[in-house]
Amino acid sequence: MAFDIPVIMTITSPSIIPSAPAASGQLRATNVAVEITLDQAVQPSKGVTITVGYRDQDVVGLNKNLLVLCRYDPARNLWVPIPSVPD
Repeated sequence: MAFDIPVIMTITSPSIIPSAPAASGQLRATNVAVEITLDQAVQPSKGVTITVGYRDQDVVGLNKNLLVLCRYDPARNLWVPIPSVPD
């Protein structure tokens, strides 16, 4: 288990993707997004795998080998990259 207590995870497609700079300053946005919410205010106690699919038209002009997932930090109004492995 990735969490020390039982949690309910909800994954949705957000209706709005926040427009904000990236923490690294070198990222380009796509229109691919998922919103992950938990019913508890907890973080995983070990690594988790998140797989996000996309269509070729979602990443036109981007190098697919350089795609990364980011999380939105509303307190800093920034997109923060998380460890990612494009496949």
